[in-house]
Amino acid sequence: MIKSSITASMILHILASGSSFARRLAEVAGIDSKYVYPFLKPWIRRGLVKVTKFFTMNVYSASEQLVAISREVLEQLEDVRRSARGKVTRRKILEEARKRFKERHGVEMDEDHELVLQIFIDQALNRSSPYIQIDPGRGETLPRVIAKSLRRYGKYLDEEKIIEILRNMELANIVFIDRRHYKARLDRSIVHTILDIVY
Repeated sequence: MIKSSITASMILHILASGSSFARRLAEVAGIDSKYVYPFLKPWIRRGLVKVTKFFTMNVYSASEQLVAISREVLEQLEDVRRSARGKVTRRKILEEARKRFKERHGVEMDEDHELVLQIFIDQALNRSSPYIQIDPGRGETLPRVIAKSLRRYGKYLDEEKIIEILRNMELANIVFIDRRHYKARLDRSIVHTILDIVY
């Protein structure tokens, strides 16, 4: 039985693609790549998922046994997804973010911080990828992308203010900014806390 929406997402991707590197599975599931193996370990032990090496990288693929029971797995996946969607709500994310902000900074989160946070929540709940992507080749920066998104809602914050807000939220583990790969997302630990995720 699939108990975790993280495992469910990875199994679905493996079934759809045939095989996948750990890094890609981590992106799909919204976790660090070092956690891919622990989540999939029960499936590997049962012979449902195969893991091989490509140089130093793990490659995960569906066994014939998994393919044979894929319909049952997909039905379970949909059940898990429905359950997760019911637990991870905008209100619960806001509550957890406000709690973290106050614990880190000693003050309540103000309206400007919550405006920026809403962009990350929208991305996490309503998009195919939880990441806000930045294209530096087009002159984009994360503050610029967020400012543009806010303007769509009739809200205006200057980029310097957004930089300060992002710094405060990153320090409080509310958002995660991947400067190396030019993307940012709601910190996955917020969702994990709400779901109380186990492997």
